[in-house]
Amino acid sequence: MTRHLAVAIVAVAVVWSLIGCSSLAPALPCEIAIVALPADTTMIPGDALPPGSQVLIAPDDFDRAATSIGRDSMNNPAVNLELRGDAVGRFGAHTAGHMGDRMAIAINGNVIAIPVIQAAISDGKMQIIGEPDGTDLVQQFAGCVRGASARSFAFRPA
Repeated sequence: MTRHLAVAIVAVAVVWSLIGCSSLAPALPCEIAIVALPADTTMIPGDALPPGSQVLIAPDDFDRAATSIGRDSMNNPAVNLELRGDAVGRFGAHTAGHMGDRMAIAINGNVIAIPVIQAAISDGKMQIIGEPDGTDLVQQFAGCVRGASARSFAFRPA
């Protein structure tokens, strides 16, 4: 009787773990954030974000299911990011009022790119464009994005 009970408990535990795990989206092993920068910034990729940075987009503002690696219209590697909830409006307002300014894109608190805002991004969809060989982009976003440095990035609506 004890053996049957033990087998039944193990079976229930296995089924429960499979049901529980399958309904959760896998968590990304990194935290992507977008931070406003002052016009006179001296920050460069590789720097740590300073304490008290103005975070525009926090890790939970990204729609992780819509984040992917792909190609832009010129066939360069691109990271496609999409915001959700009220982050869409906040980011749209910031980008509309700060065209030509720079922002920092950070992973786990370290700056990977400092793109220039080229247009208002009102739909929450954006694309980070890497160099043609894509090596840096893939390395920087490995584990953060399904499938994926950034020395020369452009930041524009997707």
